[in-house]
Amino acid sequence: MNLKRISMVALGVLSAIGGFVDIGDLVFNTQAGATFGFSLIWVVIIGVVGIIT
Repeated sequence: MNLKRISMVALGVLSAIGGFVDIGDLVFNTQAGATFGFSLIWVVIIGVVGIIT
């Protein structure tokens, strides 16, 4: 893949993330991560699978 195509894909991924994450989510997720660490990683995995399907 050439550099232009990689940059287009990267911008698409960044835009998709921007549509799902706002400042409230970012603050809450940071606080939850500090409190629980990686013990809730299973929720992230199930959420990603749910978004993909």
